[in-house]
Amino acid sequence: MDAVHSALKTLNKLVRENNQFRAFIQSKRITGADKAKILNTVLGEFGQPLVAELVSHLEGRQASQQLQDVTNLFDHRYKVGKNIVSVEGTVASELDESEIVSLKSSLNSVLGKNIDLSLKVDESLVGGIRLRIENTFL
Repeated sequence: MDAVHSALKTLNKLVRENNQFRAFIQSKRITGADKAKILNTVLGEFGQPLVAELVSHLEGRQASQQLQDVTNLFDHRYKVGKNIVSVEGTVASELDESEIVSLKSSLNSVLGKNIDLSLKVDESLVGGIRLRIENTFL
């Protein structure tokens, strides 16, 4: 499950950021079987046969949006199954590694879940931290 999750996220990122890759996914000229073979070859260890098979069924202008939708749904189910909660933190200045570990540990114990923590710096903040846990702001 971890490998499929990682492969889906990697592929989705490639499709969003690379126009040529997006054109490949959307192509109607390349057969589904060929798409799967090409993806397995190109992505190598970052790929997953199950994800390549999924992509083999996508074509047309909606292909990238369909891949995004599948990735979002899988990501949600993955996090529910693994008891993971997404936390976005905004801080006034960069935190060092020990502060990040401490924050993550505190959030783990308070929430009783595994934390997927992402931090960004906003120098307009005077101090402290602003947290978004799922859809709740603190």
